[in-house]
Amino acid sequence: RKYTSAIMEGGEHLLRQSISELEARLDPQRFWRIHRSTIVAVAAIESARRDLRGRYRVRVRGMRDELPVSAAHAHHFRGT
Repeated sequence: RKYTSAIMEGGEHLLRQSISELEARLDPQRFWRIHRSTIVAVAAIESARRDLRGRYRVRVRGMRDELPVSAAHAHHFRGT
């Protein structure tokens, strides 16, 4: 079954669609896929940094933990 968990300021919601289906419906200027299992709102990104291994990590407003960025999606952060 295809389910996606969406975490927003108002709480967490369960969507009955795959993350790929959700990504296809979102504006790519406003939402970036940063990992096979993660899409973030660009406006909610507080910072991005590279760890000791050169991998990017993203801090999103309202979240305690940083999110990993996969190598396939690191292009969003190169040059920043």
